Amino acid sequence: MAIREKGELQEELLSLKLKPEQVGVRFEEEGIKEWGQVHWAVKVAAIAARIEDDGGLIPQALKNIPDSLLLRLGPKRKTWAELVQTMKDIPSSDIAGVRRVEDRFALMEATISNLQRTQPQTPTRAHQRLLRPRGIVSHAERPARRVLFPQAPVASTPMARLSPRHRSPPDD
Repeated sequence: MAIREKGELQEELLSLKLKPEQVGVRFEEEGIKEWGQVHWAVKVAAIAARIEDDGGLIPQALKNIPDSLLLRLGPKRKTWAELVQTMKDIPSSDIAGVRRVEDRFALMEATISNLQRTQPQTPTRAHQRLLRPRGIVSHAERPARRVLFPQAPVASTPMARLSPRHRSPPDD
């Protein structure tokens, strides 16, 4: 087998993904009905046999399956035959659990995506919007005032502020 062909087969093996919606679904190929996860494992194992892999690519291939299914698989497998058998041995109740978990993951991802699309407001914008209807304007928004008529100097003592008629008469 040519090196180039072996590399292409390895790329094909590592590109095969088991989608969450394929788990627990029956596939029929060449007259054989199999669950989606078993179909994926058989297909990956067949490609691995063509490139004469002894199980070294199993960890990379398992990165292409849903996390919830990976958690159900249990301890590591050493050969492709063990991987296929493990996929066949997964109880249907576990497969239903995998589907529920994947549905929850999809819902959470959609919620997160929707939240990320909304533009967050900065606190200053939010505060400015709250202050405007009440007529309170921040210093930055207040226009500079020109002083046309300066005020007379203000006396510093309280008695000096009183008008002359309110002052007590001077002692003679």
